[in-house]
Amino acid sequence: MSWIESIVDQQIREAVARGEFDDLEGSGQPLPGIERPYDPGWWARQLVERERLNTALDQELDTVDQALARIWPLTNEKAVRTAVAELNARIETINASLPVQSRAHPLAADEIVALWRRFGLAGGGTGRTRKSPGS
Repeated sequence: MSWIESIVDQQIREAVARGEFDDLEGSGQPLPGIERPYDPGWWARQLVERERLNTALDQELDTVDQALARIWPLTNEKAVRTAVAELNARIETINASLPVQSRAHPLAADEIVALWRRFGLAGGGTGRTRKSPGS
């Protein structure tokens, strides 16, 4: 065994001891597609599938972005928090159909409310200048 293999083996043993391999997704499950016969174009098919998922995710996230844009003109915090909760439910639904590496993070209601206040959007009808984040 080379010295590089020894270092790698040691790092793996230490990681196992720290529990870094505990509770991995798919642990104890067969590899996806293992029952299918060998396909020399497997990597191309997986690439196409990932891109299809990414395109679907992009479309869904555009919908979420549009819904997020409708939050800024709301006139009270309760309405903002309700809208964020609805968006998070939508994101959760989207995530359920995606692999882990493609999932979107839910929105942090407190951060959205802080942005809503910071950009003068909480004033709703008080005469304050309305600006949207990013403008």
